[in-house]
Amino acid sequence: MDLFDNGRHLSRRRLLTLAGGAAVATATGIGFAQSASAASTAAATTGYGIDYSDASLTAGSVASAGYGFVCRYLSWLPNPKVLTLSEAQALTAADLGIVSNWESDGLQDWQSGVPADPYSQGAGHATEAQRQALANGMPSTRPIYFSVDFDLQSSMYSALNSYFDGVASVIGRSRTGAYGGYHVIKELFDNGKITWGWQTYAWSGGSWDSRAQLRQVQNGISVAGHDADLDQAMAADIGQWGGSGGGGTGVILPSWPNITDGMTGPSVQAAQYLLRSHGASITADGQFGADTLAATKSFQSAHGLGVDGQIGPQTWSALIVQVQTGSTGDAVRAAQVELNRFGYGLTVDGTFGSGTDTAARAFQSAHSLGVDGQIGPQTWQMLVGS
Repeated sequence: MDLFDNGRHLSRRRLLTLAGGAAVATATGIGFAQSASAASTAAATTGYGIDYSDASLTAGSVASAGYGFVCRYLSWLPNPKVLTLSEAQALTAADLGIVSNWESDGLQDWQSGVPADPYSQGAGHATEAQRQALANGMPSTRPIYFSVDFDLQSSMYSALNSYFDGVASVIGRSRTGAYGGYHVIKELFDNGKITWGWQTYAWSGGSWDSRAQLRQVQNGISVAGHDADLDQAMAADIGQWGGSGGGGTGVILPSWPNITDGMTGPSVQAAQYLLRSHGASITADGQFGADTLAATKSFQSAHGLGVDGQIGPQTWSALIVQVQTGSTGDAVRAAQVELNRFGYGLTVDGTFGSGTDTAARAFQSAHSLGVDGQIGPQTWQMLVGS
């Protein structure tokens, strides 16, 4: 989430409401819930956290929603949206990991002209970022990510590399990280300018750099009524400090299925209902035909995903919508279809009433998820992938 109205959050808002995530403490530090298909590899790690600039969002609300970590901001002061010592202490007490990120305007001023001395700008940003982070209790060994919050063009790469040289001159290369789209993160990793990467799906065209420890996978979610963005940990160490990163249930999540043209069944029908909830005019008949293919490609294009017509992990993550008691519509029908795969015998009527709530809670209990009756990302992944 951006600190400024002209930043990535408002310009790329996705009006979805998601919740939930998981992280577990391990003997070697923090570990995150993993995909069952590749649970032995760090690259398959699937732990969720959030980033936000609304300092009124409490640590207790974040932890109770099931998230394991937060990414919080540093910037020029005074600024009411940045992390404070008292907030850091509250997050730590809630056992939430904290990831530090510097963002003044995310270098967006570069769009009107690259600075004459980007090295000095990077050093200046890093000096203030480190001062604030240490004052908030961050150990001096932990990294800080620096935001590149626009679709930076290749003509600026030389200046970009110089900026991150300036950052590294203050905090060291081993602690230098970057937030940005695929091409920015790839450029910086390829040139040895960063050790830590936090990639956003925006400006990425569906491509992901496997070296990035963090992924921002969705903007505009709601956590306890507050605006936030959804992040996914792709490694055990994402640069977090503070709490262990617990604050949620530890489970092994199945992989999202890959639904493609020609397939049939309940998960196809659920995907069709979710596409309908985003405005697609298709029949939810459980058959992946030409209309569903076209609707999928249209959805992927509108959400900055790779347009291949296949409903895989990234498309599922963008499609799902949190539903709970009182929700109505096609997203509820999708959840009811998936719950019925597990024998709950619900009427697929699009109304999330007491019967659907009971089924959701029973499913969560049976699969070692947090039992709150809300079908958010983790419950969706368990429903669809199992």
